[in-house]
Amino acid sequence: MSGTEAGLWTLLAGTDHMAPGPARTALLEDIMWRADIGGHAKLASVARRLVADAYCQDGQWERAFPLFDQCLREFDLRPWEFGPAEVTDLVRWLTFTAQSMADFPDIPLRQIHDTHQELEQRLRAAGHSSRGLYAARRRLAQMIGDWDAEERAYRQWIAAGGPDPDDVWDFEADLERLVLRGDAASMARAYALAEPVLSGGRRFTEPAVPVQCLMLLPLVRAGEHRKAALVERRIRRAMAQGAHRYEYLGMLVEFYAHTGNEDAGIDLLGLMEGFDAFERPSGKLEFATAVAVLTGRLMALGRGGTLIDLGDGRGPVSFEALHDRTRGIALDLAARFDTRNGSTAYGDRIRARLVAEPVADFVPLRQGSRRRVGLLPPPGLSDEQVLDRAEWHNHRCEPDEARACLAAVGDLPERLAARAVELRAMFFQSPETESGLRWAAEVHQRYGDRQRSLLTRCWLGLWVAYDGRAEEGVALTAEAVAGLRDDGSEWARAWGEHWLAHVLAGQGRRDEAYAALRRAEAHATRSGDPLVVGVVAGLEATWRNADLADPRQVIELATSATESFVAASAGQRAVEAVEQLRIGAVRAGAEREFAAFVDRQLAAPAVESIDRLRGHLRYLRGRRLIDAGRAAEAVDDLYEAVGLAASTGQDGAELWYHLVVAAHADGRFAEAVDAGLRVTDWLDRLRETGDPAGIEWADNCRLLLADSYRGIGERVVALDEYERVVRNIEDHTGGVGVPPARALSAIAELYAELDRGG
Repeated sequence: MSGTEAGLWTLLAGTDHMAPGPARTALLEDIMWRADIGGHAKLASVARRLVADAYCQDGQWERAFPLFDQCLREFDLRPWEFGPAEVTDLVRWLTFTAQSMADFPDIPLRQIHDTHQELEQRLRAAGHSSRGLYAARRRLAQMIGDWDAEERAYRQWIAAGGPDPDDVWDFEADLERLVLRGDAASMARAYALAEPVLSGGRRFTEPAVPVQCLMLLPLVRAGEHRKAALVERRIRRAMAQGAHRYEYLGMLVEFYAHTGNEDAGIDLLGLMEGFDAFERPSGKLEFATAVAVLTGRLMALGRGGTLIDLGDGRGPVSFEALHDRTRGIALDLAARFDTRNGSTAYGDRIRARLVAEPVADFVPLRQGSRRRVGLLPPPGLSDEQVLDRAEWHNHRCEPDEARACLAAVGDLPERLAARAVELRAMFFQSPETESGLRWAAEVHQRYGDRQRSLLTRCWLGLWVAYDGRAEEGVALTAEAVAGLRDDGSEWARAWGEHWLAHVLAGQGRRDEAYAALRRAEAHATRSGDPLVVGVVAGLEATWRNADLADPRQVIELATSATESFVAASAGQRAVEAVEQLRIGAVRAGAEREFAAFVDRQLAAPAVESIDRLRGHLRYLRGRRLIDAGRAAEAVDDLYEAVGLAASTGQDGAELWYHLVVAAHADGRFAEAVDAGLRVTDWLDRLRETGDPAGIEWADNCRLLLADSYRGIGERVVALDEYERVVRNIEDHTGGVGVPPARALSAIAELYAELDRGG
């Protein structure tokens, strides 16, 4: 039947119920081809328009334009076959084409103007308003930078009917022209125009995301930081419900880059999956520019060498490499637009964005937010001092800061180059690690620094042992430690015995490893360095916990390590020691004792300046309140914990999940939604691993998110989330338990409220 005209019409009707994507597009192409072969002109024309629409949805814009043109020619050949509704649809389609052509720099201006002229004639012949024509002309003039022509087209657009009050895109166009002009009068008008939308007093049939994104940076420039933060949260909620154009995603990324919220921008870089195949050049240009601005900021902050996997099949790439790539895309496309436009206005705007300074040092986006701690070493240090600082960070378990120091040094003389090679071998392990360490040890020895050479050989032995050559590795480290007993300081001897303990433990020689730690402890105590004292005690606490040794001994060791790290202001090391103390306390049934320890630490003046530790302690206290059934009281602790953790890039999903729990319990539903959107995808991936704890967290988080959407009046979104909860739980447990019952009850209530029936 599908080969007949009637059968093809039936197939075509069936595509209305298919989701957009390659399968639907392929079926529409097949119907179009069969209609052409069969000589079914009307059917072929309708199918062709649907194929063109599908190409646009799939991002294959260049393939759509020839189909638009072919449909118009078919109409001109057989106008009697088209009714008034079809003529209206065709003219609307041509209007869309005329407006979209400006986004493609390879389409000459002459061709665009010809299309505008054709549109004008067809609108007149059909008796339609010229609003769409003037909108297309205004858009092109804006891109070219001809503001006189833009003003004329704008006034003609207003005279022809102006913006549809319910259409967010018309409103966005009205606002964008003011923001792009940028003068004081235009910006004052932009603020006044946007205010009802930003405050939530004016709504459209679609989300107000385009308007909100346009106003993010202008609000910051006007000093409206709190309002900008509120708008950002509303954007993230809206974007979680559907895809949006690259232009607006780019505005959000650029806002983060310019307000000290670079990590929030990094969260959006996963959207680059499929970016290379995106075929609309103006959108590609805008997003590439925004990513280049963000990665440029990251490089300026010492994070250019950090790797990220964009999910595009290329594997991990550094921010520096991503910057070079996106900046190149932006500049190339900008040059092509300038060539087509016959002016540099569009390209000048892009190039200015690429070198613009941040708009604000930091805009807090939520309670407890803090600026990410800087990684770069202080200015004015010599290369040798920067290397000293890198080693200092390395000993304190602060690898990001150490890597940033390494990135800051230039060409080094051999004596210093050996230190840099040694550190890079530790941080960027590769097949060259061993040869790099051997070379560094030899250079240190040659320049008379025997202690440094021996410490390098200690780490070399560890590397060799873990590379599968156990006896050789143990011998290398043991020989180096023996040398340090003769030629090393107490500090160096402590570190040497510490590395020997690591090597021995890795080979299962636990008793010998503990003996090495005893010697390390003695050397560390005599050295007077609280950091190495803490490192030795913390390592023993970790091993004793793993060996299920006397938990009281663990508590003593971990307490000593924590106090030493506090004295050394080594926050990350202190966090690790506190975790060993917590494990030991649970094993000993001493939870109250541990809680008292946490409270004492939070009250200690020395801890006030150690952000990593203070944030972790606030998290632990928040968890304690949740476990005690006092979740609503935990909100402030958890906000502080998240903010402090984020300032050092440690804000893992677990923190955000418990913030969701606390905010929901306190009835702070908007805040629970904002926190929940940070982790639901991560938790959903966790549930796929089959881990029972992960599944429980994922289902509970999704349920709390649904409750919270309902609490802020987003009933349709809440319904979708409740239904997802039920599907997820049924997939894994058959739908048994309290969460599905709660979700099903809420679904029934929402159906009644939304009058959906059944």
